[in-house]
Amino acid sequence: MTDANAAVNALMLDYAWTVHDFQQLARSLSLLATAIGADDFEDRNFYADVELLTMDMAPETARHAAVVRGLTADDKAVLMRLKQARDKLVYSFFLDCRFDRPGADDMAAKAHARLTAMREDVKKGRAVLDRAYALVAEAGEED
Repeated sequence: MTDANAAVNALMLDYAWTVHDFQQLARSLSLLATAIGADDFEDRNFYADVELLTMDMAPETARHAAVVRGLTADDKAVLMRLKQARDKLVYSFFLDCRFDRPGADDMAAKAHARLTAMREDVKKGRAVLDRAYALVAEAGEED
């Protein structure tokens, strides 16, 4: 295996773990949306779930209201950035990070930096969701 292949393989592994982390976060977000009684789990999608917690729409349940009240503007901004990061990861990462051109080593370094930043966003998103789950627990059962 050449150094170039090793760099691409390392980047692909890094990308795969970043996607994995986003998938776990998205699943947790969907389960949270279900826990607050917003809708059925099967009908959830990442964008709708983020908007459920960040947009100024009337809460659907008391648990939903508790979460919306409890999240700060910074928490909501973190969730909104995750929508953008997910779009970049899914739709444009390999279009922006071309390895078939001169300067592939520099591009690989930039790509790793992007993935590291995305994983940091996921960690921040996870912390927001942990707080949201705590708010659901504090709100208790629906009547």
